[in-house]
Amino acid sequence: MEEENDERDDEPFIGQTFESEDETFVFYNNYAKQHGFVVRKNRSGIRNGKTIRRDILCNRVGKQRLKVTTSNLKEIRSL
Repeated sequence: MEEENDERDDEPFIGQTFESEDETFVFYNNYAKQHGFVVRKNRSGIRNGKTIRRDILCNRVGKQRLKVTTSNLKEIRSL
């Protein structure tokens, strides 16, 4: 008996679409397991109360660097 989500064990491709964020994460999580790594959810973009982007990254990618702008420059210098 195959696992519930093994029906989409193909390679990811540019322009690929999914019905939901959960379906997307399951697909990439299964793909990652098959290829020896782990993924995690990272930042998302929300507009008008709807998620328009969600980054799914390799778990070992590290944390995003702090973006320096003039509005937060004083805050950064005080660290």
